[in-house]
Amino acid sequence: MSIGVKFNNNINQNATSAAIQINLRITPKTTETEFATLIQGFSSYEFSHVGNYGWTAFATAASFGNTEVINFLFRKKPQLLEQPNFFKWTPILCALKYDQLTAAYHLAELGANVNVKSKFYYQEKEANILNIILNESSVNEEVLKVTTLPKVKFLLKKGAVCAPSPDDEQSKSILSRAESELNSERQNISLSIALVINNIFPEALLTLVHHYV
Repeated sequence: MSIGVKFNNNINQNATSAAIQINLRITPKTTETEFATLIQGFSSYEFSHVGNYGWTAFATAASFGNTEVINFLFRKKPQLLEQPNFFKWTPILCALKYDQLTAAYHLAELGANVNVKSKFYYQEKEANILNIILNESSVNEEVLKVTTLPKVKFLLKKGAVCAPSPDDEQSKSILSRAESELNSERQNISLSIALVINNIFPEALLTLVHHYV
């Protein structure tokens, strides 16, 4: 019995070691071919194996914004899309935390859940992804414009929900600003479409105006 336990522990240690080594070798520019060659050197490795803090190669690729490795792993094991690390961060949250918005959009297109519960690092408290992004936002206006607001707007567009605490004025302010910007963007898109229609089919636009006004 003790031999069996020791054998299983060795397997787990080998798998963890392999996962750590593979995660360390993933970069933003690692190609699918390079990654496939990399994992061939680790016979004990499986795609769901985790390294430090429960990170899979999939989550690591997401944090680097490497959609090529993401696609490779998704084809091999789609379940990785929602496999969390020890903090309950799924790959889409990993991408957002490391400012990889393009990868986050890609993960959402693959079907990633934007309303999954995650943790605030070592705290036991859990919250939706949008709450976490709002909670970790910077008060610096430049950082807010460049990183936080695009993430919040992305999550809102994908159907994310949150309920900031009544006394969390910063989160409520950012959420309100993001919603306002989204509404303005939608109105601008509608206006652009209307102008295109007017240029091509002026009579059709006039008919629509008479119908709805």
